[in-house]
Amino acid sequence: MKRNFLQINIFLIILTITSFYINCRNENTNADEEFKNQVILNYILLPKYQPIESCKSAYVEAEVCLTESQSFPLGSPNETSLSTVFSLGAANNYTDLCNQSRTSASFNRFSDQAFACNFNCQSAYWRNLASSNLTACSERTYLELWNASISDSGLNKCIQSCFQITGSSVASTQRIELYLLYTTLE
Repeated sequence: MKRNFLQINIFLIILTITSFYINCRNENTNADEEFKNQVILNYILLPKYQPIESCKSAYVEAEVCLTESQSFPLGSPNETSLSTVFSLGAANNYTDLCNQSRTSASFNRFSDQAFACNFNCQSAYWRNLASSNLTACSERTYLELWNASISDSGLNKCIQSCFQITGSSVASTQRIELYLLYTTLE
């Protein structure tokens, strides 16, 4: 509640400054200076992204479904086992796993916005799968669940739009597979 109130107040202050700036603008204003001011205002108004938190959320949502699945390779799926499997033993928790993913060759050139957006898509996919009907998770094997995520057109379109919005193109489904939970580490 406090955060929303603070965001509204910041937005109103920026709106007031922008209105004042527009109303008091000198006709001889340098176009470069005006553009710079607009870029600064746009940057201030953009939402802040939390890439590592978005990544961790996606793994937590996947864990809910995988807990119900059949034949997980290492017993019961939990943060430690999933982190170990997806990092080939290099991470013990989601924070480490996400930090490694963020610096991997798949993601190191992408903005925080693109990284967070990608994992927000995956978080929504796994949340919807588990909340729609947990039998969708329990009636499939671990491998079937992962294969279904690869071929899900809604997830693929969501990830595609993340990179297009941020100026990075992802042309094919094979390329999108690089950005899914279980293949982000090289």
